[in-house]
Amino acid sequence: MVSLSTVNAELLALCYTVAESVWVVNLLDEIGLPHKCMVLCDNEGAMKTVRNPALLEGTKHIRKRAHFIQQYLNWKVIDLSYVNTKDNIADILTKALSRPEFVRLRLKGNLRD
Repeated sequence: MVSLSTVNAELLALCYTVAESVWVVNLLDEIGLPHKCMVLCDNEGAMKTVRNPALLEGTKHIRKRAHFIQQYLNWKVIDLSYVNTKDNIADILTKALSRPEFVRLRLKGNLRD
């Protein structure tokens, strides 16, 4: 899908993340394991849009995704939290990093060699 803004692109990614998280939550419920689902997002615009859909000026398919995320937040199935871009350990898998930055993030995430 082509997005016209970074907020829309982040909303799209967030929607897929929430859908997968809900699947994992349901699986954990079925097998009786305690859990708490925290979804991390590094885009404040996307988080503000989910919390206040009136800010969304996008097309219908983007609004539907924002409402999908908001629904699971309201039901308290997931919780949404901001992670600063500098502290996002997922960057190890998605960006070209300098060695010191890679090591810093690796240590932050307790990842081993």
